[in-house]
This record gives sequence, structure tokens and C-alpha cells, in this order.
Amino acid sequence: MKPLALLYAAYNDAAGVTAQFNLNLLVRANRELGADFDVDAFDHYAFYQPEQQRIEMHLLSRRAQSVQLHGRQYAFEAGENLHTERSYKYTVAQFQALARRAGFDPAQAWCDVDQRFSLHWLVLPPACAGPARQSLGEARSGLGSPSCARGEIGRVPAGSAIPVADWRTRRRGCAARPQQLTASPRRVLNESDLERHRAGRERRHRGG
Repeated sequence: MKPLALLYAAYNDAAGVTAQFNLNLLVRANRELGADFDVDAFDHYAFYQPEQQRIEMHLLSRRAQSVQLHGRQYAFEAGENLHTERSYKYTVAQFQALARRAGFDPAQAWCDVDQRFSLHWLVLPPACAGPARQSLGEARSGLGSPSCARGEIGRVPAGSAIPVADWRTRRRGCAARPQQLTASPRRVLNESDLERHRAGRERRHRGG
């Protein structure tokens, strides 16, 4: 896990690259879905959510406004947010436990010298795994230190690796576990939230 200050700086960079990345969702919604978002009427907002071990990215409405999308009008209050991204953060042990729950066997993990990033080689066994052998909760309760080959990227034999980005979908005939989707409640930030956000934005603009 990276230090929280490092995570915050990465998602709230002074150059505004992440903010532009986030706001580009509205640009694309306007271009590809026929929406009429006023991109300048939203602010980028990112923070770490410790209970879920994730960075959340939001777009905050700077004022009360209405947006049209597919013939419907959507009203936003000042401070109301669009939840645009969740980026979960795992230790090597936690990610390997998660992979086991999905039916994969962790074969090897490689980390950079500073232990900030990891690349995982996951192997799909001949038969699909049954019930979870280890829960993420158990992993969080205190597995040992990460098993990493530091500062080195190994050569993976051809045909043996499953790309990490595809490990949820490439089950090779295994029945995928259904996922229950729940709607997120509308969240409106209070005035103290907005003041903290404005203060942080002003500091970044000043370079402080």
C-alpha cells in the first residue's frame, strides 16, 4: 500500500492531469451521447476511502444546474457529485487472495524497487476452483509480508499468463458468480466539505 499522501498527490496532481482525465468523461458524454454538460460547471474531487481501501473520484457540481441526456433532464444541486471512478488498493497478499477467490492460482508477483507497483502472473488451474479458499477479509487480517521479486520483471512463458485486466471475464467455461449491483445514494457535500475542497484547489493553483 502506498502512503496516503502519495496517493492523494497522484490523484490531485498540481498539473491538473487527473482532473482533465476525470472531466473528459463529460466531454465524451456530450460528444458521444448527446448530453449537454457544462464542463466548466464541475470540479474534480478525489479522496481515499479507508474502509474500502480505494480512491474515489467524483465530479462536483459547482452550482445548481440541469443536464439533458437522452431526452431526460437531470437536476444537480450545488455540491452534488457524480461518482466516476473507484481505484482499489491492495497489498500483494491481498490481491493474491482476491485472485484465489476468482479461481486463479497466483504463480509469481514482481514489484518495483520502491514497492509501489506490482505485476501478477495468475494461472487458471485445469478445473475451476470451488468455494473461496481464502477471503479478502482474512487476507486483510494479517498475512505475512508481500512475496515479491523486487526491481525485476520476469519473463513469463508464452501461453501461460492470464492478463490481469481480463481475469474476471476469462473463466474458460467456469460459471461466473453473479454480482449484486446496488444503486449509490445521491450524495450532496455539506459546506465544510466544499470549503476543504476549495482550499485544496487554491493551494494547488498557487503551487503550495
